[in-house]
Amino acid sequence: MRCTQFLKIQTFVALLVLCIGGFFSSLRGDSGRFFSPSTWYYPVPANPQIHPDSAKYVAFLKSVGNISISNSEWSVPIYYATSSDPLVNFTCTSTSTYVQQAVNANKYNLNVPLPPGAKPAGAAAAATGQYRDQHMVIISPDQRQCWDFYFFRGSVDSRKTDRVKRWDLTSPGIANGINGEPHIQLGGNCRVSPCPLLQGLVTYDEVQQGQINHAIAYSVYSQGASPGVYPCQGANTMGLPPYAPWLGMRFQLDPSWNVETSGLSAAGKIVARALQVYGMIFVENNGPGSSGVYFEDLEWHPTKKWSQLGVSSGSISSVPVDRFRQILPVMSGGSAPPPPPATNVNVTQTAPPVTQPQTSQQSPVYQTPPPTSGGGSPSGPSVSDISVPFLIAGVLGAALILGSD
Repeated sequence: MRCTQFLKIQTFVALLVLCIGGFFSSLRGDSGRFFSPSTWYYPVPANPQIHPDSAKYVAFLKSVGNISISNSEWSVPIYYATSSDPLVNFTCTSTSTYVQQAVNANKYNLNVPLPPGAKPAGAAAAATGQYRDQHMVIISPDQRQCWDFYFFRGSVDSRKTDRVKRWDLTSPGIANGINGEPHIQLGGNCRVSPCPLLQGLVTYDEVQQGQINHAIAYSVYSQGASPGVYPCQGANTMGLPPYAPWLGMRFQLDPSWNVETSGLSAAGKIVARALQVYGMIFVENNGPGSSGVYFEDLEWHPTKKWSQLGVSSGSISSVPVDRFRQILPVMSGGSAPPPPPATNVNVTQTAPPVTQPQTSQQSPVYQTPPPTSGGGSPSGPSVSDISVPFLIAGVLGAALILGSD
């Protein structure tokens, strides 16, 4: 009898530990997300609100050319730090007082865990004197923070970077410039938009698993940069031709376009489906005559290579650009997105950073916030979807075992 009771107690404790462990595992982001749920992780609703000038914006994208995959020297490698990696301080070399103030005030450059041998994208070309963005991301050992780098030079004897910003991976990862967030918080961003480098970045594991459950980061040669719209509001204003996209604009591939008969490779079809379900969000100004979506840079990875999955720069080049449409932000709740203009303003001079586009007229469709419930549930399992029910079921099951004869 005593032995039976002891076995029941053991079973109860084992089940309880397993369920609690699963609960906190989900809190740690095991569903594949880098940030907490936000517009990036919400699929486009069945009947989205489409910008009245969508066709003109898409015509501009088409004029630039086909969409490529950026997965090498202009992309972003991801490094996962461990508790044994040294904490180092970086010198911020930016000539911008604005950036220096933001980096110093927030201590973005201090106590950064630096994995041995970490190299930025384009390091080999940069070593020969060629310009590259030299982007890189380091994720903290507990995977609760990450550091973005731009123009990273992190050798043993000289740890320098032009820009660096620390992001909270338990947050949505969206700068709140429209609600008056001070520029001291927006400074240090490593893209032309105030958007984390990890946001929208496609990883090797996602393609290997056959599903990309988020909107994809997109770049295009727009000949400038806009103040930005949700979720990339707060960017600097530069020269912008008419109907070039505003940073943060979301483009969706027509869901009726037949992916299965498209002739795309297996990897290309995975990307195309994601572009239909989630779309792509404009985050970065590209080089002349080019546009692309961002995949993680695996140049320095010891085992993972994109060629293993059949991914190349041309994997989605046959996707018809004229089958995209520019849709309003997909909101998961909270405050409304800022109202961008119905048509782009041709800015001829550089203006100081602004928190909201200043235009003489706005699109009526943007003045009404999208429904907060329009996006449905975020993709992938969430704490409420899986962990809590299993925790409750496990505890009840263990209690029944303990209380049975």
